[in-house]
Amino acid sequence: MEKHTRSLSPWSYPTLSRVPDEITGVYAFWCRDNGKCIYVGQAKERSIRERLRDHWHGSHNEILGLWIKVYGETLDVCYLSVERDRIDTLERRLIKVWKPEANKQHSQR
Repeated sequence: MEKHTRSLSPWSYPTLSRVPDEITGVYAFWCRDNGKCIYVGQAKERSIRERLRDHWHGSHNEILGLWIKVYGETLDVCYLSVERDRIDTLERRLIKVWKPEANKQHSQR
């Protein structure tokens, strides 16, 4: 199994404010209590900061929205700036490796 290095920050509005506004790439939500990834997302047409703000104000993903609502204080987020043409491939790969329960692509398999 591959080893992945990640830098986690608490899921909070100050964390969102520190994300550079112009970067695109892939981001992930992690549960601090069990150490599992719960969601992997991408920001290709909009910045990672904008996508994280979308989740802050009400996630389009029902399962992730429930995690944020109930366990928000125990969630961490990380992101990786990636060239636009590599985003889809990296997102699919991370979903396959980490098997996050809030990703629809994973739960349909």
